Amino acid sequence: MECGKTTFTRVTSVKSATNGVWSSPVKPALNTVYQTSWRNAKSAQLTAKVKPGLSLKRVRAHRFTASLVAAQSFTGKYVVLQRYAKAKRTWKTVKRVTLRTAKAGITPTIASSTKIRLAVPRGTRLRVLLTADQAGACYATTLSSTIRA
Repeated sequence: MECGKTTFTRVTSVKSATNGVWSSPVKPALNTVYQTSWRNAKSAQLTAKVKPGLSLKRVRAHRFTASLVAAQSFTGKYVVLQRYAKAKRTWKTVKRVTLRTAKAGITPTIASSTKIRLAVPRGTRLRVLLTADQAGACYATTLSSTIRA
């Protein structure tokens, strides 16, 4: 049952091995609940949380691009830009950045992105964060990889 739906849909049918083991590779695009059934028996439900792809890239000095790839557009939502405070060994929020553009990616994905201007010293560690309230019910929170300014 994909996020936003109210009923289960059949993903696949499988045959089990002699010891009852089976597998079915799936790659959900949204948070999805899985349940197997055999005759009249149903398994416990298993929830697969999906993190959208989030990245931060340095374009040139003081210029960055934040991109989020998911099965829906995140235009109008924001990501939180953070820098690493070495002295306190913690991440500090620098600013919230609204995702402004969306382009179709490889089906079924959409890439939402924005340009960022930020004057920070060279070598500063940066990352972006998609918070739970911005991710919504259909996605899990996620972090980008850390980059150096």
